[in-house]
Amino acid sequence: MAIKIFGSIGFGTAIGYFLFRNMDTAYVLFNGIGQIVIIGLCVLLFFVGTTVGIKGGIWEYIKKGGSNLIIFPMAGIIGTLLGTGICSIFIGMNPTEGMAVGAGFGWYTIAPVLMESHSAELSALSFIHNLLRVFLSIFLIPQVAKRIGYIETTVMPGVPAADLCLPIIEKATNGGIAVYALITGMLMSVAVPFLTPLLLSL
Repeated sequence: MAIKIFGSIGFGTAIGYFLFRNMDTAYVLFNGIGQIVIIGLCVLLFFVGTTVGIKGGIWEYIKKGGSNLIIFPMAGIIGTLLGTGICSIFIGMNPTEGMAVGAGFGWYTIAPVLMESHSAELSALSFIHNLLRVFLSIFLIPQVAKRIGYIETTVMPGVPAADLCLPIIEKATNGGIAVYALITGMLMSVAVPFLTPLLLSL
């Protein structure tokens, strides 16, 4: 799965660079790419949901999860902020700005936009940080599921646990963990627009 995803990204990058980079028609051709991605993502999530439904027991998983459905996302949020805050100290960066970068929680399309008015440098750093988080998660989720545990895979990608990484988590674990991943990603996505500006204002 990871090889297919990275291969698709690499192929798309090559096509964009060699065929459309200097063409005026590129903007017209890809102007609606956002809508296409959303439609494709909705179709993908539909089939993931279908798989979870076929396996059954979704409500049992939710009832069994109980407070853990909130605890695990919160632990992921706190752990990310602490980790980025501590790392920023070692590289001579303002800890609150470092935590603001980490508060993107893998949402590499939205987090940099929220930081752009504060600092173009932080916006670029946020994009790279969150994109790397997603890439590493795609590669590591199957290994973490096999060697450490299923539930840990739900927090690794952050927000993309609810979309891009959901099929990977579902395939590496089971339908019940996919429910955890969906809720984790959704809760983290709600936190991003609040935490990022808040940390930048400190």
